[in-house]
Parts: sequence; C-alpha cells; structure tokens
Amino acid sequence: TDPHWPYDSVEGFTGRFVPAAERARYEEWEKDLMAAVGIPSRMPPGKVHSRFYRSANVDIDRFSSIMQGLYEESVAHNDHNLGKFVEYLEETGSWSNTILVITSDHGHNHNGGVVTPKHIHEGSSQNPPLDGKFHVPLIIVAPGRIRPGVRIDCPVSLIDLLPTVLDLAQIPASSNAQGRSLVPLIKNRQPEGGTQVVFDELQRMPYSPVRFGYVSMLDGNYYAISKIWIRGVMQALWCFTKFLCGICLLKNTQEA
Repeated sequence: TDPHWPYDSVEGFTGRFVPAAERARYEEWEKDLMAAVGIPSRMPPGKVHSRFYRSANVDIDRFSSIMQGLYEESVAHNDHNLGKFVEYLEETGSWSNTILVITSDHGHNHNGGVVTPKHIHEGSSQNPPLDGKFHVPLIIVAPGRIRPGVRIDCPVSLIDLLPTVLDLAQIPASSNAQGRSLVPLIKNRQPEGGTQVVFDELQRMPYSPVRFGYVSMLDGNYYAISKIWIRGVMQALWCFTKFLCGICLLKNTQEA
C-alpha cells in the first residue's frame, strides 16, 4: 500500500497503532468534514479549510493523532514487505548484484500526509513547511559499491537517480541524459559544482478548474518558495516569472 491518504485497512497491520474504535471515530469525522464541505466523495483532509473542521465539530488534536497512527500502520506494512523482498533477494543470491533505491514523489506534508493541528488552525491556504515538500526519503543500497551508513546533507534531486544507478552499474549514460551521478558525492561526501535544486508541483483544486502548486528553488542552505494559482497559460508564465524575479529573497533553511 501507499503510505498516503486515504489510510484504508491493511490486514495484519490495522489496529497496530490505532484501536478499532478510534479508526471508526476518524472515519465518521472524515464523513462529517466532507458533508460540511458539501462534496459527495472523499478528499484529503489537508485540503479542507479550518472553518469546516469547526463547523463539523471535529476534535482537531484527536483527529490529527489518529491520522498519525494510521500513517504509521501504513508505513509499517511497507517496511514489512520491503524486508520480505530483501530476504528473497538474499535467499536467491541476487542481493550482491542489486541496487536498491528507496524514495518518494513528495515529502510528508499536510496535503497528502498527516494533518497536524497547526496546519488546520492556519487553514489549508498556508504555504507548506520546507521539509514537507522538499524532504523526500532517498536511500541507496548497493552492496560492494556503497559503504553502508554514509549520510549526505546537501540537497540533491530525484532527476539524478538515473545517472547515479547507471554509474553504479558501470553503464555509460547517454549524451542527452538529464541529471548528474551522485556517486562522486557519496564517495567524497562533498558536492561537485553547484547544489541548486528546483522543485515544482501542480495540482487541480477539487471540483474546480483552478490549478495551484508550488515553484521552489534550493541553493545550498537557502531556499525560495512561491505558491501559484493558475487559471490559464499566461497566468502560469506570469507566476513563474514573478518567482524568478524574487529569487533574491532567499530564506536560510536553518532559520525555517
């Protein structure tokens, strides 16, 4: 299963962190939220404005706590099955010739992950925290190629994964390949060249033609982030140009 909303029941893991009565309470609250919003189907609670939580009489702290437990059950299920997969590779003698990459398409944030009381009280229109969007898991395991336990602090991009895997497998990358190999960084623990990372996300508002997203840039220990609301192509270009013009207003990630 995907450790992501909606947190549906998973046999063998449901109830590990959240008792059945609490799960039932959560599901009732979620229905009440959808009724308050006035839509017939489910939507991520993180996209529901705080006023609907209040009108639906949802206990925000308890709702968030239950949701965290449901997320942990989903993660435990994934961890269990990943362990079984690695065991299979070891038993079949394939592990020594395997490159395992664990990552995600986005970080753990209130739109797709666990809703925190702070996010709800601020309203879903607030910009997400830095780590919530940028900080995706990235673990690379390559027996005999990468020394275990190496941790890298500088920002990298998922676009670097293909050249990295090809480098580890000693396969030349094509001349038009995007990204750069992270192998020199992993071995030397120092970045070669710049460490700029550009991040963007665009999604459609539920039951609305409006699209919104984030355009962000990291440069070493600094970042810039801009939230954009798009109703057409020209507005999208204007928003992106406005973001580029505002890069000088970079914020120190150590202060975020």
